[in-house]
Amino acid sequence: MSGDPATSERARSILNDLIRQRQRMRAAGVDEGLLEANRLGIVYWQWQLTRAFGRRTAEGGSSRLTR
Repeated sequence: MSGDPATSERARSILNDLIRQRQRMRAAGVDEGLLEANRLGIVYWQWQLTRAFGRRTAEGGSSRLTR
């Protein structure tokens, strides 16, 4: 994943969707396996954002997290 702001925004959108899905799944009492798969997706996309912001900072871009 590049440090491109558009790419970072897409990853942030995916991460937000995964978090909303997790909240709905927990409220519905779904299988622990589904919650674990969702958690792993959240971890993956958090890592991708961390890497993208690290690259932007190294390239002299802004590292500020915005919502």
